[in-house]
Amino acid sequence: MRKIVVMGFPGVGKTTMGVQFVEKHFVDSYHPTISNTFHHTLVHRGITYELEIVDSAGQDEHSIWHEQQAIGVDGFVMAYSVISRRSFDVVRVVNDKILDACGTEKVARVLVGNMSDVAGKREVKKRER
Repeated sequence: MRKIVVMGFPGVGKTTMGVQFVEKHFVDSYHPTISNTFHHTLVHRGITYELEIVDSAGQDEHSIWHEQQAIGVDGFVMAYSVISRRSFDVVRVVNDKILDACGTEKVARVLVGNMSDVAGKREVKKRER
């Protein structure tokens, strides 16, 4: 079992990414998420992994995140929306909170820029990633 936590500013599409990855369909309506958990089996290089994907409630720069929330987590997905500068800036704060909670920089983390399909509204340039 591998536990992955998806974190990011509210409204960046964390739940939509989870549904797309696990259920293979796109959710086109937005309903704020308090928290959600997806389960998925993934085969990579011949090894089967059982994934528990925790879709966290949205974070901002003032959200309280307790170190206990990092216990048993194998990796983090830090999501932002390319059409929201603030969501991108908050990812830096989220990353710092993850590193502080884990006490090391050797933490599996992936940065995901979502909503790149929304033409003409990009606030975060590709080179800024």
